Amino acid sequence: MFICSQMEEHPEQFSAVGRAQLVTDFCYFYAHDKVYEYWFITGGFPALQLSNSPLSFELQQLNPSPWPLRLSSKQGLPPFLFAQSLTTSPKNSEVLLNLNFTSFYRVNYDPTTWISIFSQMDEHPEQFSAVGRAQLVTDFCYFYAHDKVDRGAAIKEIVVDVVYRNAEHFELCDWHLFWCHSTVPATLSQLLKRVALGVTRLFDNDAAFGCRTGQAARSLNSICNSVFGTNSKEVYGNTPLKLMAPPERAYL
Repeated sequence: MFICSQMEEHPEQFSAVGRAQLVTDFCYFYAHDKVYEYWFITGGFPALQLSNSPLSFELQQLNPSPWPLRLSSKQGLPPFLFAQSLTTSPKNSEVLLNLNFTSFYRVNYDPTTWISIFSQMDEHPEQFSAVGRAQLVTDFCYFYAHDKVDRGAAIKEIVVDVVYRNAEHFELCDWHLFWCHSTVPATLSQLLKRVALGVTRLFDNDAAFGCRTGQAARSLNSICNSVFGTNSKEVYGNTPLKLMAPPERAYL
């Protein structure tokens, strides 16, 4: 504040470049301070719905109140989104946001885009990075599990087939498909007995984490459902989140 008062009383003591730099620095740190404060006091985590139709292109934040989000894309979108929604003219090409998880938020696409994404991934998985492949699969499965994807059941079959058919490109195969797996309800005591009997066999070998045959993700899913309830599906907002896997670091 001393610098601000000095600049107001004696602006001639500062060069034009100096004045501009001080104002820029102040705005930069003030803005970042507000962003970090918002992230600290707001519960949940950001999620975006992206729809690209012949009539319009729309981004919609799924949280009750909007987050300040960085929009990383190659399609000429604004660099940041601060509003609840953004509507523009339709895009001629496919729009992928936050690919490679450069910022902390999930993206849900319209059914046509999801199908296109996994068709490309099936034909040319090497065109996506390991992080990108894992992110797109886990994002789809997450929104599918929470009933946020139109025609989700049909697309889920495509996604599961793509992952299993290209298992060499998904190191944590069943972990990426965690939210797409269904489990049989069981009591906590039954699940704990089952896991206790086979815990060494379950986690002490690579096969437990393999595609299709691996049981680690399914067993942990069963335990989580019993402890937290199968209806504990709060996704957005300010309530505590259900324990979930794979963690975001599993993208790596």
